[in-house]
Amino acid sequence: MYKLALVLSTAPSSNLFRTALVGAFHSGYLDNFLICSGFFHERTNKKGMFYASDAFVSAKLPDPSEVTVVGAYDPASTEFDDFVNNLSGGLKTKMGASVSVSQRRSVKKYANRWHAKIFIARQGNQHRFAVIGSSNLTRNAFDTSASNNEADVLIWDDAHSETQQLAATTLAPTLPTPNENELEPPEVLISNYDPDDNRNSSHDSMNDRLKKIWQEVITATQ
Repeated sequence: MYKLALVLSTAPSSNLFRTALVGAFHSGYLDNFLICSGFFHERTNKKGMFYASDAFVSAKLPDPSEVTVVGAYDPASTEFDDFVNNLSGGLKTKMGASVSVSQRRSVKKYANRWHAKIFIARQGNQHRFAVIGSSNLTRNAFDTSASNNEADVLIWDDAHSETQQLAATTLAPTLPTPNENELEPPEVLISNYDPDDNRNSSHDSMNDRLKKIWQEVITATQ
């Protein structure tokens, strides 16, 4: 049984989007990742230093593992390239080997307009964990001092014990530091995925649906 959680986030101190992605990379069993973002922050500027890649490169992935990073960026900016290069140089397997990191950009008709935000993690051919929503890999969406209000859907294989634990850890209640100006923790709504519901556009399993989304991203990029 796959489950879905709708996360409405307004509190920077409870960034479940970040927790989900970092947790998946550090899970120790997920070995194939799709990271698809409209924007990436890899820079030092007047607001200080923020490199989104720092959250991932300390992970030790299974051997072998693969990461595919998808996006589009103004050619004048190097942040997308820098993110991929930092992952390529920093990610290692548990055995100390380099991780295969590939980079894809949107095809010409989508150039500089790619805005999909999709994260899917597989174990072999099983799509165990995913986040699809509004969050980019930017300071405002991914940092714990974020200022954006975001909405994301977490999807996970609740019949798989390790993924069930990953989801439980991600969605564990995290109360903000008491402060009269602090917003409430994220609102989380959880439901089961029912492939037999007639309102679904198809009756595919969630594993098949995530597989199709992954393939659609690959088809739209090069």
